[in-house]
Amino acid sequence: MIKVLVTGASGCIGQGVLEYLSKNTDYELFGLVRRPIENLIKGVTYLICDLTDYESLDVLIKKTGITDIYHFAAAVNNEHKDLYEKVNVQGTINLIEAAKRNQVKRFFFSSSAAVYGIFKECPITEDSPLNPIGYYAKSKVKAEKYVQQLCEEAGIKGAIIRIPLVLGKGSRHFYVFARKLIKRNLFPIMGKRNHKIGTIHAYDVARAILTITEHSNNKIEVYNVSSYDAEFEELIKKIELIAFNKQRFKFMLPYPLLLFGAMIFEFMSRIIKPHREPLFNREYAQMIGKCWTLSNEKIMKIGYKPMMSLEDMIKDSERDYINNNKEKRKK
Repeated sequence: MIKVLVTGASGCIGQGVLEYLSKNTDYELFGLVRRPIENLIKGVTYLICDLTDYESLDVLIKKTGITDIYHFAAAVNNEHKDLYEKVNVQGTINLIEAAKRNQVKRFFFSSSAAVYGIFKECPITEDSPLNPIGYYAKSKVKAEKYVQQLCEEAGIKGAIIRIPLVLGKGSRHFYVFARKLIKRNLFPIMGKRNHKIGTIHAYDVARAILTITEHSNNKIEVYNVSSYDAEFEELIKKIELIAFNKQRFKFMLPYPLLLFGAMIFEFMSRIIKPHREPLFNREYAQMIGKCWTLSNEKIMKIGYKPMMSLEDMIKDSERDYINNNKEKRKK
């Protein structure tokens, strides 16, 4: 039996991947979390451990007999520079070293489209240059290098998966932010109406990993993976209809103004809090104001087919948003 350890099991991607895999009886599933969680998935054994604690990781993997690791845990938003290095880089190294020591067969690492930074051509291919801007993106690039180097040295199969904007249950960033501003009619159409933004749901991350597992060789490959490329105005209209059942007046914010605002915000943030990731920077400006899509061509050649539509992803995000608000009111 395949024994899979999913790190970041309480996050959007980790939680969704575990839900998807829980329907497959060929897998024994383990979810790695830093603290006890409430929403447990049936059939998943939850383990408490910190990625920065190598000795505990080593004992945990040895005790459970893990064969595959899906690594989704990461420090993400508005964190201190040192935390990205500690969690995203050193935490990944610790996990691979423990995997090497305990003969883990496959290692999958979730990276981000943010590693491409500001780019010139779209859709972005795996061969596009990496120009990370923020601390988060730079930590992901650094971690990718260790994944390739250490896994290939140990003969561990697997892949690095670069993903775009995440939508669905557990997504706490773009959807929640956009929904609140849309409700107040403060969210503009940024850039051109028809520019596209790549989106992904955790179920399709799981499908991508299973596809790669069936076709993997001894080399750690890099794959771009997405579910749906949405026109920005289409994305906003879907959120409006599903969340509020109405369309609203939409005003435009040209991309040059958005980019200029991002540069000012980034500059001021670096002065006020030089060691903390800005909430908004040039990478995010390009994501929501200009074409920001990943080419799926490489992974589709080995059989990957996304299952989630834009409507599916937004409905999943909205259900989760409503449920979370109900729980907050109860407390």
